[in-house]
Amino acid sequence: MFKGEHYLKKWYVNLPVIIAMISNTLIGAVFDKVVYDSDDGITDLGTGIKTTQDYLWVLIFLYLIPLLMILLANFYFMRTRREVEDPLIKKRILFFILGFTFIIFGVLVFVLNSIVDEFWLIGSWEIVFWIFGTLFWVIGPILQIIGFNLGKISLSGEGTNS
Repeated sequence: MFKGEHYLKKWYVNLPVIIAMISNTLIGAVFDKVVYDSDDGITDLGTGIKTTQDYLWVLIFLYLIPLLMILLANFYFMRTRREVEDPLIKKRILFFILGFTFIIFGVLVFVLNSIVDEFWLIGSWEIVFWIFGTLFWVIGPILQIIGFNLGKISLSGEGTNS
């Protein structure tokens, strides 16, 4: 977006994204295990399925690659916002920046939840982390949709007032 859409067709732009997606998929497919809840932690009861709880590093890694990609996108949105003169475009880009920032906050809440769950077993507080993380993840894309559609309604209605 910052340099133009023709850069999206360049191999040196697409290759790191493709490598990141493939590595993220492989780590998730190979190392992400399904763990069943039990009182002693050993017995497989077959109920209470929890995923990505067996290895903390897998959970953090699965969030780290998308987080780095979102941070890079946010960086380029900020650079583009500085260069643009049109106030409507600046406002639309700001909604995308805020949306990505909320997604980042959601990722950080989920990572914090996994760290707290690994080192301090706090029981019922886990639901609070998941509620806040999910709220951030829902608010982020909503802000981006608002930014994407901002100004379209007012621009389409301008010619009808004659």
